[in-house]
Amino acid sequence: MPSCAPATPRCRTTTSTAARPSCASRPTPWTTSTSRARGCSAASQTALGADTDFDKVEGGLVYATSRDRDTLNAAARVGWTASGDVPIQSLYQLGGPFRLSGLDTNALSGRYLGFGRLTYFRRVNDFQLMPAYLGASLEAGNAWLDRDEVGLGDLWYGGNLFFGVDTPIGPLYLGGGYSQGGSGEGGQFAGFLLLGRTLRY
Repeated sequence: MPSCAPATPRCRTTTSTAARPSCASRPTPWTTSTSRARGCSAASQTALGADTDFDKVEGGLVYATSRDRDTLNAAARVGWTASGDVPIQSLYQLGGPFRLSGLDTNALSGRYLGFGRLTYFRRVNDFQLMPAYLGASLEAGNAWLDRDEVGLGDLWYGGNLFFGVDTPIGPLYLGGGYSQGGSGEGGQFAGFLLLGRTLRY
């Protein structure tokens, strides 16, 4: 049977936060001005009980800035398998709301990953307890199984339109997205209703 022993991650995260806009009455993921960088490496070793030996490295960056009612959020993530054969459960995955929004969740998987997203949203009410927002995102990325396939010519492109509310239990998103492969084929639409923070990597 496949071993359940996970790869051992080693991560480093750096976060920088600026002053929050005066329109925000409490900490909220919608209106934070911040930058966050994260780098990780993961190693799977048969000596520690894993089925295969492999090494992966990945990095991510998120930057958000707000002015009055408007916020711009940029995010990027890359992942690379340095050596070994990665089992299915450890492949990089991509797809779903804010991660190529027109695709099903984790529709793409591979040993290599590249993804970027630019999101804009604007506050549309003055209710301090539950601020509401309208926004849109542009997205591009892919996950590749073979190193020779990695390239900008094979990216998926897409985006979404969404309405969001910052509720007491987390941000709620209602929206719809579209994604299409770089070849011009495979265009897909999807709607989504989400609760939780998604504007990260």
